[in-house]
Amino acid sequence: MNLKKTKYNFCFATIMLLAISCASKSGNDKILAKVGDKYLYATDIEGYNTGSDSTEFVKKFVANWINNQILIQHAQKNTGESTEEIDQKVEKLRQDLYLAEYEKDFIRKNLDTTVTKNQITEFYNANKPLFELRDYVVNVFYMKFDISEKNNSKIGNDIRNCKNASEAKKIEEKYSSLSVNSYLEPNAWIFFSDLMREVPITVDDKARFLELNNFYETKTEEDIYFVRIFDYKLKNETSPVNIVENKIKSLILRDRSQKLISTNRNNIIKQFNKENEVQNYTK
Repeated sequence: MNLKKTKYNFCFATIMLLAISCASKSGNDKILAKVGDKYLYATDIEGYNTGSDSTEFVKKFVANWINNQILIQHAQKNTGESTEEIDQKVEKLRQDLYLAEYEKDFIRKNLDTTVTKNQITEFYNANKPLFELRDYVVNVFYMKFDISEKNNSKIGNDIRNCKNASEAKKIEEKYSSLSVNSYLEPNAWIFFSDLMREVPITVDDKARFLELNNFYETKTEEDIYFVRIFDYKLKNETSPVNIVENKIKSLILRDRSQKLISTNRNNIIKQFNKENEVQNYTK
């Protein structure tokens, strides 16, 4: 959940409810509800998207308005803060919402969202402590075959004896027409737990399993799996870059956004000071 967005949505809804409850209306406007000395008029809900059933929408809107007014009026009577203090906070929220909406739109229009492989690598090398593994990862090749495949014995030996991804690629191509499924990404790492979801591997001690097995064969009633583990990394080691690539992109874009907002704020302030009379009487 985006807590910041939720906070702003709640604040906006609160401001709107206060604005609606305080609005003065002409005598001809239809009253939809009344709580204490506050009224909800028909014109208060004009402009809302009512969907396919406008009658049902109005009923729900009015019911929600009534419940909110009951809670607001109870809070007004029982809060320890003065009306002036509440008004100051509402005004601060209004200002924050204006700024947040403007800067969100500014980022959408101006942020460079292109992140190159070199930028990912540079960020990764400069911030390796951020990418400590929380699970085991493997560089792996596996193939799955029907249990009745007559070449399974030879295929298993070929996969067991392949020394690197280049040899594995040739094996994968050789037996592709016979296999049910296969996986080979020479420069990629996957979480061992993801491999276990693809291949029926059941182990209690993952670290010991990886230390003792660079080849693993397992069967079900219908299929047989051959797994060749070329390399592995244990928990608390630095994660391979491909595992955290999306996280790095997000961090790079967040950093760009913050810098872009800061630069834009400074530019606005400088430009405004040039073009307008601004006086600070505390200096």
